[in-house]
Amino acid sequence: MKRVKSGIAAIAGALVLASVAVGAEAQEVELTGNVSLASDYAFRGISQTMEEPAVQGGLDVSGPAGVYLGAWGSSVNFGEDLPRAQLELDVYGGIAPSVAGFDFDLGALYYLYPGSESANNFDFYEIYGGVGRTVGPLGLGLSAAYSPDFFAASGTGVWFGAEASVGVPGTPLTLDGSLGKQSIEENDVWGTPDYMAWSAGIGAELFGASIGATLTGTDLEEGECFGGSDLCNTRVILSVGRGL
Repeated sequence: MKRVKSGIAAIAGALVLASVAVGAEAQEVELTGNVSLASDYAFRGISQTMEEPAVQGGLDVSGPAGVYLGAWGSSVNFGEDLPRAQLELDVYGGIAPSVAGFDFDLGALYYLYPGSESANNFDFYEIYGGVGRTVGPLGLGLSAAYSPDFFAASGTGVWFGAEASVGVPGTPLTLDGSLGKQSIEENDVWGTPDYMAWSAGIGAELFGASIGATLTGTDLEEGECFGGSDLCNTRVILSVGRGL
């Protein structure tokens, strides 16, 4: 999954990881995998599939000292106005150590859109970081991401986010939420002003699968969203996923 949007992935409720040892125990190497189906794929509050369902999945390899590498993919649809892209593929790596009760994450992520014309400049990368802490059933986190040239060559992109989750005692349920701000240097190229994105969701682990429902959206008016689109509106996303 996209490391930089761990809060968004939790919101979507679409990804579940199952650890499988793949080396000698002393090597501390693990492989995790996931597959999922969601009623929509929203990236920082904005639909990436024209509000249609998405098939998603990923693999991660983690090693000693919190070092990891991974890849995650999702079907996408940017509409007929843009030359068609049907797949988003994220490749990432970083380190996620735990120090004094805090969980840190620092890495880089490359967003690839195979099949799209290079002139569209869809591909871009971000450097990201985050810190989180768990207190009883409550998990809290802060995250940030920086791109020197955001999607479609829209200039510098900066994301700041905060996430929270809590398990409901005595149940398989987890409640989660997030709030963040996306800033883009070339707003006209990107298609919206700088904006806030938010989400609130509920998920559960049942019979080896993860199911979730999330309410997510932005503070953008429809007229501010890519020239008059409803892709930035509030929506409910349903999802089911399973670890491999």
